[in-house]
Amino acid sequence: MTEVDIENLLSFLLGGLKSLALKSYELNNTNEPYAVVNLSSLGSTAICPGCQKLARKVHSRYQRKLADLPWGNSRVILKIGVKKFFCQNQECERRIFCERLEELTTPWGRKTTRLAKKLLSMGLALGGAAGASLAKAIGYSVCGSTLLNYIKKQSLPDVKEIKILGVDDFAFRRGKRYGTILVNLETHQPVGLLEDRKAETLVEWLSVHKSIEILSRDRSKTYASAMTEGAPEAMQVADRFHLVQNFAEILEKIFSRYEKELKTIEDNRQAENLDLTQKVIITPQPTATEKARAKTQANHHRRLDKQRQIKELHERGWLAEAIAPKVGVSVRTVRRFLTRPDLPAQPARRRSFGRSLLDPYKSRIIEWFNSGITDSGGLMILLKQKGYAGGIRTLQHYLSSLRQSQGIQTRQGRMRKVASLSLPPVQASRLPSMTPTPSRLSSHQKTRKPP
Repeated sequence: MTEVDIENLLSFLLGGLKSLALKSYELNNTNEPYAVVNLSSLGSTAICPGCQKLARKVHSRYQRKLADLPWGNSRVILKIGVKKFFCQNQECERRIFCERLEELTTPWGRKTTRLAKKLLSMGLALGGAAGASLAKAIGYSVCGSTLLNYIKKQSLPDVKEIKILGVDDFAFRRGKRYGTILVNLETHQPVGLLEDRKAETLVEWLSVHKSIEILSRDRSKTYASAMTEGAPEAMQVADRFHLVQNFAEILEKIFSRYEKELKTIEDNRQAENLDLTQKVIITPQPTATEKARAKTQANHHRRLDKQRQIKELHERGWLAEAIAPKVGVSVRTVRRFLTRPDLPAQPARRRSFGRSLLDPYKSRIIEWFNSGITDSGGLMILLKQKGYAGGIRTLQHYLSSLRQSQGIQTRQGRMRKVASLSLPPVQASRLPSMTPTPSRLSSHQKTRKPP
């Protein structure tokens, strides 16, 4: 490739800048390759940014350094030689000014305009941190704060004529400071953010925009009074989201009053759909079995015998140091039995006796068991994700009872489906949230006066 071809290639990659001349270039093949392109300005005159007069007298020359779009995997740095000019207008406050490169960058800019546009698009789409991560992956060296600064410098679009406006509050900082968001519900685009949610602020904004015909809001009395004062001719409607939310809350209160009836309906429905040839009904069993209860009784009776022996020997005049080896306990235990009242004939039943940490999760375990997850290790992982705090031995005992109820003693073999009649009753589930779109309003939603 000849020098002319290289110059044409570089000129093409640089975007065909006619006011700049290519002087030289440098390629650095390091761990992070980059290319340095040396350019010089061809302009002999410049427009003063202060008085807009043409200047011809050169004061000095200096070099600007700009980051440009990468070439492949290589960063590109432009080093441009530009001039400083004397302003010959005696009335102008600026005596010396720098040559502007309007087609390439902004005043005091450190990146080319085309690179800044790419970064702005990433910032608008992803935000600061996520946008910076993507920019780094495709060869743009930038931080999240820079992307946010690009966004802040952008001017808001002009608010055109609005006919349907949605008004709601939002949190600058939850629990501390709130503002008001205004959305054009025809284009579904925000058109304004107010610094607070006071009625006076909204009235001031509505008084400027007279084209609004429909106002959508929640049931806030503050917004209702502001809309009535700021846009008295506009129709006020309750937005769909809050209507559905209020409806869901009422349904939940109603269904909670009939929990027993709903549970009966659910049990009957399950009994009708139960196929006993394919399923086996598992009756939940208490954790404390007869064997465990017998063991508890035996331990209690042993303590009763020791206490009786200790008190009999003490009545005969034996010392605690002699009673301890005779009964087979420590001296401290002997003194404790002598000072405390007699043990009851039957052990006190613990409140947790017969209960298990696994009880709230048994219906879920049966669902997983029926779907083919029968290994205790896999079930333990799923239970931990749901908040189970017990041990794997408790789970294994319960799985063993499931297998025994089907007549299968080992994990091998064909498992039949397991059903439980102790499923939770029918409950009123929360309805999904819906975006308010009062562009399609029913006659029941519309009202001239706030509710």
